[in-house]
Amino acid sequence: MQSSSSNTRTTGKQSRYKQVLVFLCMVLVLNVSAQDAAFAYQMVQQGNYRAAVEDYQKLISVDAKGHKLYHNLAASYLKLARPDSAILYAVKALRWNPNDETTKTILAEAREMAGIVYVELPQSNLMRSSWYIINSLQSRVWFWISVFLLLVAVLLLKFAQRPSHVRIKSSFILALIATGSILLLFAWVRHQHDYNTDEFIVMKPTKAFRSADENSDSNKTLKSGEKVTKSDQIGPWIKTILDDGTPVWLRQNDLEQIKL
Repeated sequence: MQSSSSNTRTTGKQSRYKQVLVFLCMVLVLNVSAQDAAFAYQMVQQGNYRAAVEDYQKLISVDAKGHKLYHNLAASYLKLARPDSAILYAVKALRWNPNDETTKTILAEAREMAGIVYVELPQSNLMRSSWYIINSLQSRVWFWISVFLLLVAVLLLKFAQRPSHVRIKSSFILALIATGSILLLFAWVRHQHDYNTDEFIVMKPTKAFRSADENSDSNKTLKSGEKVTKSDQIGPWIKTILDDGTPVWLRQNDLEQIKL
C-alpha cells in the first residue's frame, strides 16, 4: 500500500512539473514574441525596414499571424523595394481583414512597382455590399452568432409549445431561424475565402512550361508578384490557367502559397 501511495505521489509531482514547464515555455515564447513585435515596430518608426522584416519573420517562425503583422511586413517589404514579398503579405493581410483600405493601397503600390496590371472584375452594388458585410467579421464569429440565434429560436419554439400567458409570434421565431441560416452561410463563404490553399504568388520571374517537364516548350515568363491559382499538381509542378485560357506548368519552388 505504501509503495502504491508513493508511486501515486511521484506521478502527481511529475505531472505538476510538466504543467509548470509547459507554462514557463508559453510565457517565454509570449515574451519573446512581444519583445520582437515591439522591436520591429520601433525599427519601422526609425526607418530601419530591414531589421523590422527580420523581427517580423521571427514572429512568423513561432506561428504568429494576423492582419497587423502581415500588413506591417508588407509595408516594410514595399519600402525595401521588394514588391513580390510585399504583394504576398498584403494578400495574406487581406485574408484577415479584406476591407482594410490601407492594406489595399499597399497591395496596389506593390503591383505597380512590379509592373503588374491588375483589373478588378466589375461587381454590382448589391454584390459589393454583400462582400463588404461578409468580410466585416471572421468566419468563426459569423458561425457562433448563427449558432446562438438558432439555439434561441429552438428554445423559443419549445417555450411556445407550452401553455403560457406570454405568446411568442411564430414569425419572430422564423425570422431568427432565417437570420441564423443566412449568417451560417456567411461563415461558410468567409471560411472558403480565408482557407483557400490553391492560390500562389510568383516570387521570382519564372518560365511557364507546356507540360510538367523542364525540357518542354516555354513561351512565356511570369512576372515576380503575379498571383496564380492551382488547377492541378504533379509532384513539384503546379498547373495553372493563364488569363488567355492557356494551361501551363510552373515549378512550385518558384511560388509561395497564400495561407493564413
